[in-house]
Amino acid sequence: MDFTNRNSGWTDRFLRRMLAWVCRNRHIGIRLRDIHRTTFRGCKNSFSGTAWGWNREIVVGIGSSEYYPMSAQGRLPSGLKDRMEALISVTAHELMHVAQYVSDEHKCSSKGRGKETQADHVAELVLVDFRRQRDDLMADWAREPAERPSVVKLSVVQRRAENARRKLAEWEKKQRTAKRKVNQWAGKVAYYSLRGTYDDIAVLRDGSFTRERAATSPRQGK
Repeated sequence: MDFTNRNSGWTDRFLRRMLAWVCRNRHIGIRLRDIHRTTFRGCKNSFSGTAWGWNREIVVGIGSSEYYPMSAQGRLPSGLKDRMEALISVTAHELMHVAQYVSDEHKCSSKGRGKETQADHVAELVLVDFRRQRDDLMADWAREPAERPSVVKLSVVQRRAENARRKLAEWEKKQRTAKRKVNQWAGKVAYYSLRGTYDDIAVLRDGSFTRERAATSPRQGK
């Protein structure tokens, strides 16, 4: 998404997180990647907004704090307490125009006022959700990202030395395993060699006993 922040009064990170929340809101329900271009800026009036639904582009402008709070009026049935509520309301309104093009659920067959009325209604519902969770959402959007641990870049010699130590440890482990296996199989060879000697002796003894018994035994039929 092409993102522009021009003198809006909020940081890029804050606006991106806010935009993602409004997109996912249950009353809009579109993906952030459905938006191709977004511009947040200051403006000379209380607020302004433009959407090109077919091009998936929105522009949101929020005026200075001197315009707020704003009392309830036709398109703003509950009014706007401050710039933050204006940001939520206008962003939701313009995103709804994009949703009317990209979401089957929000496609509007009517033109002109019909689409505007639908966008106004959804913007008010999103604003109500924001007011219920305002403290938690504001804290989350303003939260700084966790610092990544600094990584010390090793020189070529240090990387090769580290690789050599790792390989040495790997082959020493293999050597210990091989030594254990050699001892294991040497024991088995010794066992079966000894077992074969005992079997040969047993065969010889059995054969001698049979021949001696046959020579001394009386023959049948005499």
